[in-house]
Formats: sequence, structure tokens, C-alpha cells
Amino acid sequence: MNRYVRKFFKDASGNLYYKTINGEKKYLWGYDNEVLDAIRYGYRVYVNSLSATVERIGSALLHQSLPIQNQIKRYVEATDGTLMYWLDQDDSRFRGDNGAEADLTGAAGNVMLYKPGYWFKLEIGENSIGKYVDRWFSTEYIPGYTYRPALSISPWYGTFDNINNRIASVCSLQFNPDGSIKRDGVTDLPLFTDNASQFRGGNNNAARDNTYQTDQGMARTNVSRATLLTKHFGSLTTGAAGVMSELAQLFTLEYATYNSQAAYNAALTAEGFKQGGLGNGPSVASAEWSAHNGYYPFVPNGVTAPLGNHTGQVTYTIKNWQNLGTDKDVTVTSWHGFENWFEYLWLINTDHLVYHQADANGGKVHLYVCEDYTKLANPANDETTGLTETPPDGYELRSVDLPTANGYGWNEVENTKGDMYPINTQGSSVQGLCDYYYRNPADRGWFGPLLAGPANSGSPAGVRAAVTSSRVSSADARYGFRLCRHNPAIE
Repeated sequence: MNRYVRKFFKDASGNLYYKTINGEKKYLWGYDNEVLDAIRYGYRVYVNSLSATVERIGSALLHQSLPIQNQIKRYVEATDGTLMYWLDQDDSRFRGDNGAEADLTGAAGNVMLYKPGYWFKLEIGENSIGKYVDRWFSTEYIPGYTYRPALSISPWYGTFDNINNRIASVCSLQFNPDGSIKRDGVTDLPLFTDNASQFRGGNNNAARDNTYQTDQGMARTNVSRATLLTKHFGSLTTGAAGVMSELAQLFTLEYATYNSQAAYNAALTAEGFKQGGLGNGPSVASAEWSAHNGYYPFVPNGVTAPLGNHTGQVTYTIKNWQNLGTDKDVTVTSWHGFENWFEYLWLINTDHLVYHQADANGGKVHLYVCEDYTKLANPANDETTGLTETPPDGYELRSVDLPTANGYGWNEVENTKGDMYPINTQGSSVQGLCDYYYRNPADRGWFGPLLAGPANSGSPAGVRAAVTSSRVSSADARYGFRLCRHNPAIE
């Protein structure tokens, strides 16, 4: 491997090549695995293995340095989607360019999380152990690899701009210099910025302001896909399932596991690799959550701002839990700036649709995906008879064999897009994909898949948790959304 430099060049005809140490040109269409494995990293899964652990393949150096994951970072964008400024790598309360205090309140623009573009390839092979699937990732161009373009997603669940009638990604919390949250001197409730009501989340209930049940500073929930589609603004949408799928694979690439709920461990292995998982989200008992605020969000957006783009956990204290006069501490995780990934709210995604066929038509579960943000839509109707399968314009059939039974996922869908659904459900909370897939066998017609899992879901939640039994018209206090910028003006 060390015979080659890590940079490629172009000759006069524009052909790409590498140089060996002795100066020999090695053109890309002729290079061998020794060159490839210096510029790519990936993970291998044996399809008959139920182990949640995957095998790291490719460059050990890249598995240590994580060149794709470490480009994931928070920033503030202008209304038209252009970059205003990066946030500080170590503390999102500050600008990355000049160290001044950053505006996370929405007054200047949305807070977003950038996912870089990179090259990907899926390869299927077999050896003495059995059939395997390799998923390769590279920041460098490699012939035969598919480019996954840059996308941005809100680092936390989204809300509405109640004045301008569009989706928004803001942090309305006030912080002390040491990074702790400012709280009222009498009630000890969190203090929010002056414009917090403009971005009030939850059910937008002003009567709850300045109480333990406040909707200020929270994610907006109890909204349907139809409502979300009316709040899109240009290339800023709620079609986030595509980027969520990519992040799920990048997590597995980094930690060499599907078990996202494995205990968090900040220490590296002896080889310099990440280990463990992200731990649990802000999990709570269902009855307690209901008693506290009727299943509405209870962690303000942006509590992990002081972590910057780093992976880690913070403790958030909920005051007067269940109105009993006692406090409750919950753990909030952040992965490269991606806050409260799972085990907090179900995630609505307007770019994915699922169709459950009638038994007479095969009884299968079909996944449809829309990659054109201008065509995000709902079906004309639920077609509950299941006899007519007419997707909205722009939604393409991506998989014809999603599982027809509930269960913990086992193997990932095998396609270059990396859609985050299982192809079978024989896993467990610590085997296979480790996350639960819900499907009601009686369902027929169109459904809007939900991802990630709510705070009362326990072990079924995770980066690949999914439910395909929610009608596109459904709304619930536990259903939230994230923003997706489909053409971030970064590169």
C-alpha cells in the first residue's frame, strides 16, 4: 500500500493516475486493490451471520481518520440556502470564522448540518465463509463508483416559522458562558430567546409558555405529511429519508456495528478505531411521558450546541416531571453534530412512500422514493383496497420486497442508494440490524414510513428503526420532522 502516494493527478488528456514512489504512473483503469485500499474504506457483512458487528475493510488509516464523517458539520444558512458561516468545531454557540457569538435563533437563517458528497460502491461476493456484501466509501473518484451528492439536514428536529409559514431549524435556548443552559432564578425552567414564540414547537400552544410543559424551544410535532408539504421553501424540504439512510451507513462504517444503542464509549480501540455505540436517547416511560405533557417534545432543540461537531452526550434536566415537583434527567446524544438521532420522536419523511399490496396482487410491501425535491407529494388517496398502485409523479419503485412481518431487521436492502430498510426480520435487539421494523399484516394501500423511534420505544429504536403502518394523513404528538437542503450552496 505504501508504494503509492495518496493524491491523484491528471495527464494532458485529463486521464486520472496515481504515482508510485519511483515515479511510475498508475492509471485508474489499471490499478489494483493495493491502490484501491489506500483510498477507500468500507464494511463487509456476511449475509448468513446474525452478528451486529461488521468487518472493517479497506484502509485502516481511513477507518481511523474518518475523512467523510469528519466533514459532517453544523452551519448557518441564509434564506436562499447559501452558506453564511460555519459554526465552531468545538462549540456551536460560536462562529467558526471569527469566534463571535453565532445566531442560532432563526433571525439570520436556519441551522443546518452538512453531509459531504462522496463515492460509493456495493459489491457482492463469496468466499469460504459464505456470501458477503461489501459497502465501499471514498472521498476520491474511483471508476465504477456512484457519487452520492452533498446534502444538508437539520441537526435537530425541525419546527415552523409561525410568521413566515415555513419549516425552520433553530435553537431558542439561552446559554451561560460555561455552556450550561440559562434558567429562571425562581422556577429553574429554561430561558428562551425573545423570538422563541415565532418558532414555537410542540402543538404551538401559547398557553404553555413559561410552564414545565412549554412548547417554546421544542420540535414541532402533531403535523401530517400534507401539512409539511405546504411548509416547504424552495429546495428546503422535509424529504430527509435519503440523507438519514446515508448517515445510518456512515455510522456503521465508523463504529463497525449496527447496534446504535450500544453503550457510548469515547475511548478508541488499541488500533485507533471507534467502539461501542451512541447509547440510548432521552428514553422515558410511556405513562410518565403522557402524564407530563401528552407525548409532546420535552428536550429543547440545541441542548448539544456546546459539543460542536463532536460526538458525545449531555444530560438535560426536565423540571417538574409529570407535575409532581421532582426533576428528571435524560441523556441527549449527538453524533458529529446530529442531535437526538433516535429514541426521541418518530421521524416523518416526505421523500419515501410504502405501498402494501392486496393479497390478490401478491401481498408484498413496495418502497417508493422521490429524489426530485420539486415533486415531493402524497398519493391521491390511500387506496385502502390495495388494488390500484399508482404512485405520485416522481416516486420511483426502489424495492419490491420489504419485509411483510414485524421483527428486528437482519440484512440491509442491497442497493447503491443504501435505503435504510431491512430485507428480512430475523434479527434481535443485539443481532442483525438491531432495530425494529413494524408492519401491520392487515395494512393495504399507501403509507408514510416513520424512522428512528420515540422516547418510549426502548430497544426497538435506533438509526435503522422503521414503521410502515402509518397513513400519509397521520399526525401524532410523537411525530416530528427534519429539514433537508437538497442543493446546499457549499461546494
